[in-house]
Amino acid sequence: MGRLRSAIEAAAAEGADAAKVGEARERLGVLEGELEMSRALVVVPTVRLPIEEAPKDYWGDEDKGKFWDDYPEWPLEPPLPEDAPEDAKPEYKWIPSESLAALRSAVNRLDAALESVADAKVNEEVKAQAEEVQKKAAGDLKLLENKDEEDREKEFVAVEKAAKKARKKMKKSKKK
Repeated sequence: MGRLRSAIEAAAAEGADAAKVGEARERLGVLEGELEMSRALVVVPTVRLPIEEAPKDYWGDEDKGKFWDDYPEWPLEPPLPEDAPEDAKPEYKWIPSESLAALRSAVNRLDAALESVADAKVNEEVKAQAEEVQKKAAGDLKLLENKDEEDREKEFVAVEKAAKKARKKMKKSKKK
């Protein structure tokens, strides 16, 4: 594509027929749009969606978000950055599930691809397929975002409980 774009620009610089150069640019745009739609369709992941009364082993590790815990004081609140204001309170950082992140990225890419070809004369079959997949993926994304928020709330309760135990343990060790 880069070579084709360069050739079109070189033709324009050499004073080629403006109508032909314009047509070539338009066709290149269509080609790039169709290619991006096809690529975006390929990267839409298959994800587990919430179901009624899911079995205990239904969700894999890639389907569960978690709090950032890569610091020595865990499960206590994470340290504040040095440039944080004095009245700032530390907050746990939530990391969404891999499934949610992948689906969110794919939906954004598909949205961008469809937006880039909104007015172009692209292959209607490919565009219709992309719109159909985008609609389904956007619905799935909402379901996963709701699940992620529920997971975050449940996990926050567990982390707060663990932090409370850690504080008690620290107080006991200081008394000794």
